This record gives sequence, C-alpha cells and structure tokens, in this order.
Amino acid sequence: MAYVDFSDKSKSDIAVIKSFIAQDNPERAVSYIKEALGKFIRTVGAFPSACPKYSKRNNIRRYVSGDYNIYYKYNRDTDIVEVLHIIHSSQIINSLFLD
Repeated sequence: MAYVDFSDKSKSDIAVIKSFIAQDNPERAVSYIKEALGKFIRTVGAFPSACPKYSKRNNIRRYVSGDYNIYYKYNRDTDIVEVLHIIHSSQIINSLFLD
C-alpha cells in the first residue's frame, strides 16, 4: 500500500471544506472529512495509478469524491502519493498549481 502524504495546500483545503460544512452542521463536517479522506486513502493507497491523469505533463491524477476533486501525484520509486489540492468540482482550477 502506498503512503499518502498531504501537502500544506491540501491541508489548508481540508480546513476550508470542514469550516464551510460546519456552518450548517459541525458534526457532519467532521464525519464528512473522515469518510471522504478515509475512502480516498484506502482506494488510492491500494491502487495509486488507477485514477485518470488530469495532467499528463505533470503526472497529476484526479480522484473524485462526491462534489470534490482531489489532485495528487504518485511516485512509483518511493511508493508515495502526494495530495496537492482538494477543490469543489464547481471551482475553476488554478492552472498554476499544475506547473
């Protein structure tokens, strides 16, 4: 199973998502994050190359979790998944993070 590491940016994204959900339901905010990230870690940790590449040039893959897209890189040599960014699917992705 690949090791899953969260970048500072993705940790910030998680905090924003949790805060947004907590405005309506603080308990659900915590459970949603645990469920979504738990499923992501189990799935991508076991099959890191299974998700489609979002950017072939930068080897960035996209995992869809409900209304959110989780962008990550997988390094086969180290067997590490690096989560780069987590955004709502309605948001326009900043192409700068792909470089």
